[in-house]
Amino acid sequence: MDLEFQEQRVSISCSIGVATALPSMPSNNLEAFIGRADAAIYQAK
Repeated sequence: MDLEFQEQRVSISCSIGVATALPSMPSNNLEAFIGRADAAIYQAK
């Protein structure tokens, strides 16, 4: 899901866990974002 907050794009990926990607995050690339979503899924188990 892609949203805008204060004119900045915010991406959210959900499954069992949730990961967010904000423009101000230093590792804001797709690979890191998917990694955080995967980690959230395993932590939620």
